[in-house]
Order: sequence, then structure tokens, then C-alpha cells
Amino acid sequence: PTMLLIMVVPSGATVLAATGALLYNGLYAYSPIPILVTAGLYNYIYHGGDGGVKTTDYITFHDKNLEKTYASRRYPMCELYEDYMDGKVEFNKNVEGGDCWKV
Repeated sequence: PTMLLIMVVPSGATVLAATGALLYNGLYAYSPIPILVTAGLYNYIYHGGDGGVKTTDYITFHDKNLEKTYASRRYPMCELYEDYMDGKVEFNKNVEGGDCWKV
């Protein structure tokens, strides 16, 4: 809910206002610009801090392509789930002293 209030609502209102102003003034060719700028900024802010994460401390990769992609960045949960179910990754048993395996 906080992300919705902080980013989506104000940016959505701004995009609608800017696009409406461009269309009202007959500048149809420029109307996608506010949408593209907002989408680019949102993607940069949301995914800007992906680097510097050492995923190999927590996950053992069985697929070299996945390891190249996610070895030092965040792993999206939906993709982690799919890759785990397909047997391409598994969780490292030594993480947190093995506490997660005692449950």
C-alpha cells in the first residue's frame, strides 16, 4: 500500500495530466512521452539497487546461465519458485547455521 501511495498515484495523475495536455493542444505524436518517462523512472527506482547482492551464499545453482544472471543480483521470487520446482536451483543448507532445515 505504501508503494502505491508514494509512486503509483502521484505518477499516474501526472501522466494523465501531461498526456491530456498534449492531446488537448494537438500534439498527438508526443503523447506517449510522459508514459515512457514515468515507466523508465519507476523501473530505475524499483530495480536500481539490484547490484552487490551475493546470491550464491543462499542459493546453489545447477544451471550456469542462471548463475551468470543472478549470482550478484536479486532473484525475483516468481522466477526463484519456478527454477526451484524445475530443479535448476536449491537453497544452501549452511545458511543461518542450518536453522531453516531444523524446522
